[in-house]
Amino acid sequence: MSSIRNANFKGGSATYDQAANTLAVDGGITAHLESAQGERKTDIRAQRTLANLAASTNNSQPSVKTIELFDNVWIETATQGAKQSTIETAYAFYDKGADRFELKNGVHIVTGSEESADVKAGDAIAIDADPGSNEEH
Repeated sequence: MSSIRNANFKGGSATYDQAANTLAVDGGITAHLESAQGERKTDIRAQRTLANLAASTNNSQPSVKTIELFDNVWIETATQGAKQSTIETAYAFYDKGADRFELKNGVHIVTGSEESADVKAGDAIAIDADPGSNEEH
């Protein structure tokens, strides 16, 4: 999600707290993200989310530092039209600086690459968002 060309989302209601520099969205959220070159697409659903924003500079829009997704979280990625992975969890935390997800409270991951994998974890799992990374956590 670090090189996004296009992103849109909608939710039931949103609250921007300028002093805390946060954006909270409740009532169900759906989001669609496209990478800078358009080859990777990500769809996200959750009941609510909280985004912590970096302060804007030179009258620019604030950028995202972290995103928390709560309740019935569903994330699906596709590269060049082929489904790569589907993640279902109760909680997801994305740290943009580290380009990393942390998933908690019941995690189910299904990958759709050449060697299909189905991973289930009861507590927590951390995933580097860079698909080229070979690190395990």
